[in-house]
Amino acid sequence: MPKRGPRPLPDSMKIIQGTDQACRMRGESVDLPEALTTDPPEWLTNEDALNEWRRLTPLLENAGVLKDGDLSMLAAACQMWGEFVDRTRRRVEVPASFMSQIRTYYSEFGLTPSSRAQAGGGKTEKKNPFTRNGRR
Repeated sequence: MPKRGPRPLPDSMKIIQGTDQACRMRGESVDLPEALTTDPPEWLTNEDALNEWRRLTPLLENAGVLKDGDLSMLAAACQMWGEFVDRTRRRVEVPASFMSQIRTYYSEFGLTPSSRAQAGGGKTEKKNPFTRNGRR
């Protein structure tokens, strides 16, 4: 008869997800990943793309959004931004599909206003229920 319930998670996944509790740990040795290296990849040579990389990586790291597996996607987004700036400087028409791709990349990292709103990134103050003091 198969075991019931979900498979137990390894301790490292519990730490990553933030659900680690002493009573739920299985006693496995946990090797946490080393610090994130945010050096741009060698193939990212466009100067505007490199500037965008240097601008975005600290923002995304401080927000806790950037993980090691996301660096290639960020590099692709920066490369597209560099191509956009290059086309704009040369006064070449930028297709709407190209702008849509850039917006898609940036929204994956929460860098557009609508993606921040969907993720609840905007700061909202909690409304005090007692401000009306019983008045309707």
